[in-house]
Amino acid sequence: MNPYYTHQIHLNEELASISLNQEVNILEFGVGEGSSSILYQYAKKYPNFKIQAFENNQEWIQTVAQKYSLPNYSFEFVEDWNKLFKERDFLGHYDFVFIDQSPWEARILTLDSLKTKSSTIMLHDYDFYNKGVCENIYSVGQDSFFAKYLDLLKANAHCEILPPTLVFKAKSE
Repeated sequence: MNPYYTHQIHLNEELASISLNQEVNILEFGVGEGSSSILYQYAKKYPNFKIQAFENNQEWIQTVAQKYSLPNYSFEFVEDWNKLFKERDFLGHYDFVFIDQSPWEARILTLDSLKTKSSTIMLHDYDFYNKGVCENIYSVGQDSFFAKYLDLLKANAHCEILPPTLVFKAKSE
């Protein structure tokens, strides 16, 4: 396993916990071998999984899409993350959102835009946001950058192996 793919264990766990008796809507922000390879396996096995992937690197998305594109797993180039969220209504409910795009600020834009529209949101490399905010960069408590989300979302930090992954679950679920 690539040492940066530390989110794969948790990605597999979260996808395995999704009910398969319905259409499953998934969003992937920032494509790559670490996430796209796993999402591809689920899309291939379960036709009821509808996965939309977004990436701001034109060359990279073409490479990944060529390898993993399926009728129920689509890839879209994004020139500007702000423009995407202004122009596109992400209506409805998403069972799972994976966030690992660049630049760093786009990840928080994505989290802020979808925090009320998803059952589960996975944020890879979350420690970046705590730098300069709290002493423990792996914290997801009241002293952390993520405190503003805790009324709405339950946060589960996975920092046993680095880089760390944060899983948010909707409290209403």
